[in-house]
Amino acid sequence: MEYYLAQSESKRVATTYEHIKKLLDEGGFRYSITSEGNLLTGFGEMEEYIDSEGQPRLGVLIFLEESGSFIRFLCPRLYRYEGKRFKTDLFQSCLMINYWAKLLKMEFDDRDGELRAVIELPLEDTQLSLGQLARCLTTLAYLIDRLDPLLRKTLKEGGVHIPREPITY
Repeated sequence: MEYYLAQSESKRVATTYEHIKKLLDEGGFRYSITSEGNLLTGFGEMEEYIDSEGQPRLGVLIFLEESGSFIRFLCPRLYRYEGKRFKTDLFQSCLMINYWAKLLKMEFDDRDGELRAVIELPLEDTQLSLGQLARCLTTLAYLIDRLDPLLRKTLKEGGVHIPREPITY
């Protein structure tokens, strides 16, 4: 606890949106700036995943917290599930994904049925690197694409279809 407080008091900025924009440019990622000032990037050639508008694309929001010492890569509104019949199977599937897939965390918002994916990365007092940025973005796209048919089957028919072995990248 003392270490964290000491770091907070020094007010070092780990990374900024300007730095992330430079990395996105360097890595060849297209992006836009949201009305809240966050960054939006994504992938438009998904093999399996189809968004809510029927397009093979995945949007990824990038936003900083804690004065730039914590970064989140969020894929909002991946799926929507407002039923009750397969909710337990969906929760079990999400828990298995959280356990087996490196970096990736699935989140469910019970208020509106939104299922989203997120990678959270504490940077503390260091700048985000291009390697870290690319790994987080490509891992999100790869794992969501690979898991899409399994999650859709759970949402439609119930059951847990997530493999029991670790999901590797």
